[in-house]
Amino acid sequence: MKIIGYLFVLAGTACSGGGADVGLDTFDSKSSIDCTNGSLGLHFDPGVLVQGTWRGGGRDGPCTDTAGGGRRCPAGEVGETEWISCGNKAVVYLATSATVEGLDLTATDVPNDATVWFSNGFQSWSQSGALAIGAPTDETATAKALAAQGDAETLRKGSELSWWYTAVGGGSGAPIWLWAMAQDGGAVGTGWRWIPWTQVSRTPQGLRIRLGCGGTGGGVAAGPGDAVYGQPWAIGLGPPSDLDRPPQPRSIGWNSWYQLWDSVDESAIRANATLISGLVKTWVTGTTWLELIVDDGWEQQWGQWTTNDKFPSGLNKLRSDLAVQGIAMGVWLAPLLVSEQSPLVQQHPNWFVAGQSYNHLKRGPMRILDVSQPEAAAHLAATIHNLSEQGLSTLKIDFLFAGTYPGGRAAPVTGMEAYEIAMQIIRSAAGPKVRLIAVGAPLGPTLKIADAWRMGPDIALEPIGPNFAFLVNELRALSVRFPVCRALACDADPPLLRAPLTPAEVQFGQWTVAVASGGWMLSDDLRTLPADRTGAQDPIAVAQATGARPGIPAEPWGGVAPATLASALGDFGAGSISQVVPRIWLLPDGRQVRFNTGDAPSLIGGGLVDPHGVGRGW
Repeated sequence: MKIIGYLFVLAGTACSGGGADVGLDTFDSKSSIDCTNGSLGLHFDPGVLVQGTWRGGGRDGPCTDTAGGGRRCPAGEVGETEWISCGNKAVVYLATSATVEGLDLTATDVPNDATVWFSNGFQSWSQSGALAIGAPTDETATAKALAAQGDAETLRKGSELSWWYTAVGGGSGAPIWLWAMAQDGGAVGTGWRWIPWTQVSRTPQGLRIRLGCGGTGGGVAAGPGDAVYGQPWAIGLGPPSDLDRPPQPRSIGWNSWYQLWDSVDESAIRANATLISGLVKTWVTGTTWLELIVDDGWEQQWGQWTTNDKFPSGLNKLRSDLAVQGIAMGVWLAPLLVSEQSPLVQQHPNWFVAGQSYNHLKRGPMRILDVSQPEAAAHLAATIHNLSEQGLSTLKIDFLFAGTYPGGRAAPVTGMEAYEIAMQIIRSAAGPKVRLIAVGAPLGPTLKIADAWRMGPDIALEPIGPNFAFLVNELRALSVRFPVCRALACDADPPLLRAPLTPAEVQFGQWTVAVASGGWMLSDDLRTLPADRTGAQDPIAVAQATGARPGIPAEPWGGVAPATLASALGDFGAGSISQVVPRIWLLPDGRQVRFNTGDAPSLIGGGLVDPHGVGRGW
């Protein structure tokens, strides 16, 4: 078995970074490097997207090397593009007025025999996993993938592009990681102007690597003589060293969503609070705390975040009563979305992004707050502040991806800039003591602002309930997102204990949560859960789930990678698993966890693992 170590060389905006051999439990790298070595010998041709057409990058004439080690390319009447090697940024120097819709950097004929690349979805729920490196994607398919939003994007096949970062490996050389970084400032002093993405493909001449940003709608208006910069990219042999954060305490407890859904009421909360205390309280240590999160169903309606008739005591009284039992309380909300039926939409139509909405499959059309509008921004801040003032320990903020949608806003900001503004408002209004769990969340600003991140899709759906296919989907997402779990506590959703999951499948789900190491929150209705299922919790899994560091796949580029990402819903319908996941994971102390997605016992890592089950390598 090949055990991987990580090496990282940072090519960031400060033109310095590090390169040091590291162990399995750290990504730290501190020694300085020369900027000219920051892209590991890759040379990029820069391009620009204007009026839906890519220019530059060799499309309008040959590119030439610059004295600073970069490249310049003609872009026709648009002007000229440049790759700045120190920081790996694309820039366009405009010869005419234009709206710059995107920028890219393309390296071709790269002599690398990598076979697998990471395809990361745009937000928490988006299908993600390792794929075989295939032929280049044509521009029509790329444009379609870039334009996909909301539910359409989450069901992505993944072969067109990866959002935010990727990694390539599986060949004879070391893996290469490519990671978008925050840019220097921006139109409104933010670090994220564009939504970044990558493409990795193979041609007869070698590997083709494309680093893009934008192309997702909207753009940056500029005039003759202006320079418009893209996102900088870190390129190296491992994830960026500045992802690593000091470990934060994890919560143990219960979340109302995955059986009660939005029918939850106050009596169910109080009853499950009493039961969860008896089930998990002995596992609470100095680095964990006991918590109950009230999910969707407590509010008047989306956009009106006050309690409905099902919660007659109100949040503050309920929270206070739980505190007497030693249980902290958090709540769920979708802070950037407002139901079209809300009086807020009729009273303040200018508070919302023009030309955009999100259609919730059950709750109907939702409008998106325009946080560049001062009154709308103040309303968001007041909403979050009012909740934090009630003594809540956690705000589970959901459907955040909608904040990135392009559209008409009061200020000339891109969707990504607006999203960063929104996250900064929420963080400031919540205060430092309230934990923020970002759900349905794109990376970028989320990494630096939130405390925890839902790193995968839902592990049960209301019309279906629990199913093994959803558990595999969660592990597959973690297989390419594990580096993020060093920067944020990765919420892998609750370990579900109830039927129709088999005991082996319950263990599979528990150890997926454990490897992610984002906490331990049950979500079955404990009033009806049989005693043999409440006793199914693995205390070793609980300890790992609430520990300081996540696990990692032993061979993230191993096995036979698929050409596209299979759907968990498709696997559910077929009654068999076609999703591909790493079978062996390493815990921080080097112990192995072995996952079997097959329908028969399998020899994995030297041990026989039950179908749909987990084996321990210790």
